[in-house]
Amino acid sequence: MESSSLASGKYWFDGCPVRTHFCNALSVLFPAWELAFTEVVRAYKSDISDPALLRRMDQFIAQETAHGKAHHSHNVRVGITDLEDKEFEKIRLVLRRPKMRAWLAAMVSIEHIASSMSRYFLTTYTLRTGREFALFRWHSMEELEHKSLAIDLWDALGYSRTELKKLARGNLRYVVEFIVSYVFSKLRQDGTAVTVQLLRGVGWSVKMLGGAVWTSRLLGKPNFHPDNIDDSKLLTRLA
Repeated sequence: MESSSLASGKYWFDGCPVRTHFCNALSVLFPAWELAFTEVVRAYKSDISDPALLRRMDQFIAQETAHGKAHHSHNVRVGITDLEDKEFEKIRLVLRRPKMRAWLAAMVSIEHIASSMSRYFLTTYTLRTGREFALFRWHSMEELEHKSLAIDLWDALGYSRTELKKLARGNLRYVVEFIVSYVFSKLRQDGTAVTVQLLRGVGWSVKMLGGAVWTSRLLGKPNFHPDNIDDSKLLTRLA
């Protein structure tokens, strides 16, 4: 169950149930999957000789470890650690066999989704105050900083972009389905008018996910790269 402050209608994201639950759904995923992807990157370090790429891999590991801890604290505050625990159960296979190619493909996909949502969040909510906005703003900035690490690692290992697209497609579906299911479930628990709230929140949700959904079709193309979108001005402005 979520904390009483949320259940009573005091939603941290603009007082909006859909936006609050949408971002809380992401926070449920982060602690387990950030850990999974750090172990995937760590497992491949012995296969990489490029010093620059190795430094980026170490930076990624440090950043994602910090993200997982911060979102766990958020999940404790809003009372959703039971769902977080279920995600940790799901990553057991990743931790046992981190060098399975499917996991790296999943990482490419998830990091792409995260950077797309981060771009929208930072562009739209830079000036918002409060603990939760500060958490998601900080996380978003670091997602953009390492947005190309996963696909650069994939390419450095000589893996196929065609295979990447096929393997990565399911991860976008997993994230979208998880968020939708979570939001529906929480709206019902809150006793809100589910249809009304969803109609109010659908436009915003599409904006959050739109970039990720559209460009996910390009993941398999040889000329696709996250750095084709220049986020340097956005990061410099927010630094």
